[in-house]
Amino acid sequence: MRSRLDAAEYLCKQWRWQDAERELREVLGPAAEESGPLMASARTLLAQTLRAQGRLGEAECEARAALEAQPVPGMVDGRDGQDVLALVLGDLGRHREAAEVRAATAAARTRTTSADHWLVLKGRSDRLQHLAYLGLHEDVVAEAGALKTAARGAEGIHRILLPLAVTNGQAFSL
Repeated sequence: MRSRLDAAEYLCKQWRWQDAERELREVLGPAAEESGPLMASARTLLAQTLRAQGRLGEAECEARAALEAQPVPGMVDGRDGQDVLALVLGDLGRHREAAEVRAATAAARTRTTSADHWLVLKGRSDRLQHLAYLGLHEDVVAEAGALKTAARGAEGIHRILLPLAVTNGQAFSL
């Protein structure tokens, strides 16, 4: 199953969505009711694949199924169904729900890592665009300032990418 999941991932990188979907359905077929990291990862990747094909309703269902199979909410290693769910909800115009998912994901990741972990900060940054869609521009300004301050402590490339993502959210709000 792991090799099929790896194959599906490579097919996604080549934008071969239908081929990737076929591989993922083979992974999920015999173990559709199982949970754990492998199933959560396969369901999350399937949700991403369906989203890329514009099949948002199916993508939402798969992302939610990934969350049910995911052993630890907001896990840092591997794929996270919460991230895909937030993207799909945003695509569907359900920005309040997407912002809530982003906030919940950041809170879950904070419990398993720290408040200044780059994935926590990235999730909070991603939330800015949903807040902007909701017209909560004052919240965007306040959160962006806090995020830029927190990003100063990030290491490596994240010290550069996080402020850029926050600035992107601010620009979108403007």
